[in-house]
Amino acid sequence: MAQNQQKVQTPLRVRCQEPLRVGDSTMPGAGRGLFVRDDVAGSDLIFSVAKPLLCIVYAEDLEQTCDNCFATTTGTYQTVFRDELKFKPCIGCKILHYCSEVSIAPCLS
Repeated sequence: MAQNQQKVQTPLRVRCQEPLRVGDSTMPGAGRGLFVRDDVAGSDLIFSVAKPLLCIVYAEDLEQTCDNCFATTTGTYQTVFRDELKFKPCIGCKILHYCSEVSIAPCLS
């Protein structure tokens, strides 16, 4: 194993579509990080996380992104291509939005 690289086991909820490595960046001063081992296209899925601990949604996309399942009808990361999907605001904060009654249930509890 190369210097400054370590073998890391990914959590079970992470599904890797491409081989990954943890180590130092080849860019001077960039530090350590998670990297793909092979070249990938710009649109390739590298890995997915079943239940993310954190998801950052751009402010302008909040009204079109479900806070529970992250379905979105807009932006670079569009996951749903149906115009009839309507997002409902959280009855508490009015900032977060949900795509269905099932998705809004955690907000109500």
